[in-house]
Amino acid sequence: TMSISDIGRELGVKFIVDGTVQKQGDNIRVVPKLYRVKNETHMWSEVYDGYWEEIFEIQTEIAKELASNLHTALSPEEMNKIEQSGTQDPEAYEYYLKGNLLMQEITEMNIWKAIDKYKQAIDLDENFAQAYAGLGFAYFELTIYDVPEPDLSLVPVAKKWAFKALELDENL
Repeated sequence: TMSISDIGRELGVKFIVDGTVQKQGDNIRVVPKLYRVKNETHMWSEVYDGYWEEIFEIQTEIAKELASNLHTALSPEEMNKIEQSGTQDPEAYEYYLKGNLLMQEITEMNIWKAIDKYKQAIDLDENFAQAYAGLGFAYFELTIYDVPEPDLSLVPVAKKWAFKALELDENL
């Protein structure tokens, strides 16, 4: 419900990226929009249609277009980060995103459902560091979420998955 300028002020940023993602079957449409916070000017938007299997290429293309529209040169290291989604398996990535979505509205049931989604992502790609990080975060949330007394037995479980994520990607 906040305006772009209010969001930008709160975050301390000059630009905001907004947009939509629609998925129907194997088809996907991504519509990113770039706004200047100062005067809420719409600077750029584009429609990207493709197949779910191409999601990583679409993300890379959007990041390059955003950088170009911001007149920003990306270093080779930044380009490498953009091109790395954490997995090359679109199905694993989808489970990861579903887990993240469930963690946006934290309830005990959603946390357990998110854990299941992260585990499904890991089953498809055992080197998916972000999915392990999500798993660690979800188990940690179970120790503190709406409980009179934390279940400290879950702390080592959360720690195990967090360290596994860092083992796979030290930059997380």
